Amino acid sequence: MRLAIVDDERPTLEILKDNLKPTGFETVVFDDPVQAIESIKDGSFDVVITDFKMPGMTGIDVLKSVKKINQTTYVIIVTGYADIYNTIEAVNHGAFAFFRKPLNFQDFIETLLKIEKEIIDQKRGNKVAEERQSS
Repeated sequence: MRLAIVDDERPTLEILKDNLKPTGFETVVFDDPVQAIESIKDGSFDVVITDFKMPGMTGIDVLKSVKKINQTTYVIIVTGYADIYNTIEAVNHGAFAFFRKPLNFQDFIETLLKIEKEIIDQKRGNKVAEERQSS
């Protein structure tokens, strides 16, 4: 599974990347949300993990842009500024999950594993449907 991590704070990016290394997920980090959106346009990311509060672009802006590019891309928002309104807005725009900083990495990784299982199940379902159509 390929992950894009978007956060304007380099140390946060490195912590996330380091903590995700043991999972085997391919991670690409971006400290500029505009650059991240440009890279995400190629459709090669399964999950986008974005900070909520960044200069020039919020996590909701990133979420909306990602969903315009590809509705099926999973988006997780991570923030130190969580409140009920931000959470509701994120869910209303299609966020899969919303995590508060500092992250509970066990819960975070469990969420990523759940996404990976959904992607695998979806691909299996698509393959079965294609086989039935060709029969």
